[in-house]
Amino acid sequence: MGFDVHGMNPKQNTKKPPLVKKIDEGDWLEAFENLSKEERDEYFTLKSEWEKENAGSYFRNNVWWWRPLWDYVQDRLQWNADEGHYNDGFEVSEERALKIATTIKQDSDTGYLKTYEITHNRSQEGEKFSYPFNSDNALEFANFCEQSGGFKIC
Repeated sequence: MGFDVHGMNPKQNTKKPPLVKKIDEGDWLEAFENLSKEERDEYFTLKSEWEKENAGSYFRNNVWWWRPLWDYVQDRLQWNADEGHYNDGFEVSEERALKIATTIKQDSDTGYLKTYEITHNRSQEGEKFSYPFNSDNALEFANFCEQSGGFKIC
């Protein structure tokens, strides 16, 4: 299971390539099925590049990475938002998304983020280690939050 997190009003740093726009804004499945293998490969390459250039449009984690990241967000913002542990459309406002980004970046600057990572991961030693926390993943999420305009967890 994965968590697809979509920016609700993301900053657009670059325009969507025409092929990506054509597929994403139409009947996705029908349009995609009509592409050749080369066009499908090109679509995924272009879409991946565009998402990197437009960090607020999309963020993804599998369940193993998302759950500790969301636990961290709830802990640091003192926010009881267990709905974020489910991929059923929970929405986070732009104001809250910016607060998440600021907190993660401040925690990185002070060293707290790395300490949290070490402490979280050490607490799972001896147990089946399934849900690691990674500070680089948190910083990537902060960048997404900062540029997302608020987001929806699907």
